[in-house]
Amino acid sequence: MAAQTGIAGSTKIGEWCKFGGQVGIAGHITIGDHVNAGAQTGVPSSVKSGRTIMGTPAVSYMDFLKISVIQRKLPEINSRLEKLQEELMNLKNSLNK
Repeated sequence: MAAQTGIAGSTKIGEWCKFGGQVGIAGHITIGDHVNAGAQTGVPSSVKSGRTIMGTPAVSYMDFLKISVIQRKLPEINSRLEKLQEELMNLKNSLNK
């Protein structure tokens, strides 16, 4: 368990768990055996044994990596979505004439 890890309430933690720095664990949940939580992970609910989690709220490590890639592209995705919405409105307006 690294520095600034907080464990609330009557949380039960299994064996051989590893928590990075600034992990926050909600109260009254169960963390299974061999759970790894990356730095700054927020754990709001119980975690099954053998899982590696990251993020706030905590998700599987692989999902966290996918979210991180998509998150960086959000400004571009938003611009494309706005252009598509505009094109769709123009199409609707041209059909209604």
